[in-house]
Amino acid sequence: MSGDFLGHGSEGIAYVYAEPSDAGGCLSPGEPSYHAVVVADEGASMPLELLDCIGGCAAYAAPDIDADGTSEVAVSIARADGISVTLLDVVERGGRVEIEQMEIVPPGEPGTFLEPGPIRFAVGGTVGWTAGAYCLPPTTGHDATGARLVVWFAQMRDGNPDLWTVTIGSLIVDGGRLHAAGVGTYAVPEQEPALPPPPPGRAGELCGAPVAGSSGD
Repeated sequence: MSGDFLGHGSEGIAYVYAEPSDAGGCLSPGEPSYHAVVVADEGASMPLELLDCIGGCAAYAAPDIDADGTSEVAVSIARADGISVTLLDVVERGGRVEIEQMEIVPPGEPGTFLEPGPIRFAVGGTVGWTAGAYCLPPTTGHDATGARLVVWFAQMRDGNPDLWTVTIGSLIVDGGRLHAAGVGTYAVPEQEPALPPPPPGRAGELCGAPVAGSSGD
């Protein structure tokens, strides 16, 4: 997956690889352990071990989540009913490229899908539910905020494809730190959401970046 990860105007590469595990923890010896690497400006990051990759992980997209002109790394996590996505922040320290898990900082929104810890959200769906995420730019004025990542989940009601319950959570992006700014639930078509509804027909991108395997990738 390619992107301008350091903001130098040059394209770098992010990739995920697997190797047999020789450690304990959640994996048995020989099970694949997944790692992410970013190569930018001829410098490679140290591999970051990815957790919860039992079904497999892969580079998914290189979106600019915080609207600062540089790319972050989205990694897909295979699930039985689709995929989840986690996000990695790419930083430069002392001339070295480093990648870190983007995290929702405490207190988050306890009891919702915005619990504190590494960000993870579903993408796609099956019959009866669909989910994803989109980005909003920074705002100005009296109520100015930074860029926002909006995560949403929609579930069909009563088996009727015209009736849905949609839950939307907003996160203000501060580098690799995500600050929960509220979660709301509304009924479609009866109620209007407090945030823009999920954009339709954009399954091949994440925050403007093409996802792996799409026509724009």
